[in-house]
Amino acid sequence: SSDPRTSVVNNQNEFYSVALACLPGFTIDLAFGGNVSVHTCNLSLDKVPHWQPRISRCIRAQCKLNLTNPLNGKVMKNGNVFESQAVYTCNAGYMISNQATTRTCNADGEWSGQEATCDGECQPIVLPKKC
Repeated sequence: SSDPRTSVVNNQNEFYSVALACLPGFTIDLAFGGNVSVHTCNLSLDKVPHWQPRISRCIRAQCKLNLTNPLNGKVMKNGNVFESQAVYTCNAGYMISNQATTRTCNADGEWSGQEATCDGECQPIVLPKKC
């Protein structure tokens, strides 16, 4: 079965040479196969086929911006890569103003939406007792 994160861009000579590219939201894993997209199948001296260089793999792309806690609030993330989610909450007595509470790491490496801000809530008015 094929890796859903990898797309074969070009193949020549009956699969002896392939060019690979990662699908949107993924990037070549430099630690695994280097930043090489063209791989060639060669026969070793003992006639065993192998790929040169080693076939790369695709991993989820990092989101570029590190999110920070808003003043009087907190942001909780389940990661910092493609499709990760970040949820904003505000401290007691504060509420999120004008922004969605959830952001998603998009395929372009940017977080969706804008940073949330936490504004103070008006406290209920306590009327004095009648004399």
